[in-house]
Amino acid sequence: MTAARYLETVKKHFIPFYRRMVRKYGLDVVMQEDNASWHKAKLVTSYLDRQRVKRLRWPAQSPDLSPIENLWKQIKIMLGKRRHRIKNIGMMERALEEIWPTISKESMLKLNASMSKRLNLCIKNKGGSIKY
Repeated sequence: MTAARYLETVKKHFIPFYRRMVRKYGLDVVMQEDNASWHKAKLVTSYLDRQRVKRLRWPAQSPDLSPIENLWKQIKIMLGKRRHRIKNIGMMERALEEIWPTISKESMLKLNASMSKRLNLCIKNKGGSIKY
């Protein structure tokens, strides 16, 4: 991933989604990213600032607090079960476009609901990894 490619994805997919969520849920909607270099790139942060996207500051190296990491694991398992191996970015994009709609709303709600438990475990472990 590069900052330019990430920005392309943000423009095409995230901004329309973010605007729908703000219309539906109000101004408390925030974007959460980890500290990947392409998330912090000036090119990306400047664009998100201009779009007035509210962002949540997030600690580095905190996969236990990022339910999306569990979702990526599920997606990787689905990709591994595919008949044809992915050989290039185009094939990956097509595979992800096929897989994403198959992820159930219940699965995402379950990941979201696990956040309070994750946070409490993290606090109990004094900020250390909880291997969730």
